Amino acid sequence: MLDDGVYASVTEIGDAENISRSYVSRILRLALIAPDLVEAILAGSMEQVMMLEKLERPLPANWGEQRAMIVPCGRPIGCATPRTGAFNAAARRG
Repeated sequence: MLDDGVYASVTEIGDAENISRSYVSRILRLALIAPDLVEAILAGSMEQVMMLEKLERPLPANWGEQRAMIVPCGRPIGCATPRTGAFNAAARRG
């Protein structure tokens, strides 16, 4: 909506959709998440409670910095399984 010029600001979007400017801003931030992080979240490869806490905070625009912040183990995405919390084989190596 902003990219297409339909609305000029988050305030205009909020007014048009009858939601708060704060909520619009929080949702818009999610559009900037690295694609591989989005895929891991949707596939259930990331612990949901942990992800929610991290996504509620401001995220860096740089995808590499996002990965470092969201996947602190420094390993491929999904280092902990959502059900067991155990590290996967890729995270145990090296």
